[in-house]
Amino acid sequence: MPLPPQQPVYLVDGTRTPFDRRLRRDSSGGNAYTAQDLLHIAARDLLSRQPFDSTKIDNVIMASSQTLDCSSLAEDAARRLRCTNALTPQTFSGNEGVGIQALSYAYQAITSQGKSLVLLGGVEVVNAPLISASDELSEWFQVWKNASSISAKTKVFNTLHTSYFRQRAMPSDTPNERYTRHQSQAEAAANQSQISLDAQAEYVNLSQRRLKYAQRNNTLCNIVPVYYLDGSSRSSDENVITLDPESLKQALQTNPEATGLVTQNSVAQATEGACCLLLASQAFIDEYNITPLAQLFSPNTSACTDAIEASLNKHDLTSEEIDYWEWDEASAAEILALKQKPLFKSLSSFDRINLDGGCLATGNPFAAGQLRNILQLSHTLQRNKGEYGVCHFGFNSQNISTILLRNAIGDTAGRDT
Repeated sequence: MPLPPQQPVYLVDGTRTPFDRRLRRDSSGGNAYTAQDLLHIAARDLLSRQPFDSTKIDNVIMASSQTLDCSSLAEDAARRLRCTNALTPQTFSGNEGVGIQALSYAYQAITSQGKSLVLLGGVEVVNAPLISASDELSEWFQVWKNASSISAKTKVFNTLHTSYFRQRAMPSDTPNERYTRHQSQAEAAANQSQISLDAQAEYVNLSQRRLKYAQRNNTLCNIVPVYYLDGSSRSSDENVITLDPESLKQALQTNPEATGLVTQNSVAQATEGACCLLLASQAFIDEYNITPLAQLFSPNTSACTDAIEASLNKHDLTSEEIDYWEWDEASAAEILALKQKPLFKSLSSFDRINLDGGCLATGNPFAAGQLRNILQLSHTLQRNKGEYGVCHFGFNSQNISTILLRNAIGDTAGRDT
């Protein structure tokens, strides 16, 4: 007996916070928000604009690459939003590709589990420093342990000083951690494709210019401002590359971390942020007479470019028929290397990839950034009357994911082909 046709999955809407290296902190540097708070800010704004309330949500799925204090993100979101007690929230955490894992689960929840409306979210924050023991504290503890009476222990206790404690940065808080993680992959691309530092500097500057243009022309959609008790606020993405073209080129060539091919200036940096999407079934779309942003097709994960080819072949498409791409550029070298691959010959001018600035300019909060790319691509397709778009997510040379989007708004019949 043939299997029933698969339920289509639609992106109803989405919102996100700005992406910033210090988003949780107010102007004085104090921590004002947790990861849960940032997710709630995005989700609350998203639901406030819908013709239905949170009780219609029948699954809440949240993701973060971190494991510290993130194990109950979905449960916390469902409670704060006052979703029904019948649903079983799911939290994904622990690796760079966690946003796509959560997306795949949300997709299957609609196509295979009969869910009609899923709230999907991703968030990343820079971990706060841990407290670790100094040598003085270790010595103090041994003296206290060896004290033979309560009075002796009390006397030793009174000598304890706060200077014996020190802050120790988490691995993800180390400035060069992101650079080190992607260095070998970026260098391999630069070596194999003979990509110069000049070319990398030019592309990084292109990403920077595109972000500034998008901010001036309000093409970065559905960003909800973050407000702080001290009266300050953030309403736009931080441009993490602040150098002018000549200074950027000089920095690439003289950076102390430079290897001759790749530097920290040409690799995506870590930022903080949250993004939430609403995914729905055809029945839900029809019931509430909703015009969705885009139709999502099943995510594909494979090695190298196989995931892209699998997505295209599955839907009888070629790369030339893809109007726009959102690529989670881990490095300038990775994008520039595309010019030499036959599959991407249509991208040679980069006029259809990361139109509003990519991860090099905004930084890349993994789970939130992956969902942001899907949301932004759907708006890019609408704005330019494109029909198909592809989001690419590359975590290492053995793990690449893609998802195909089709514009669900506007007239795409008259687009240039």
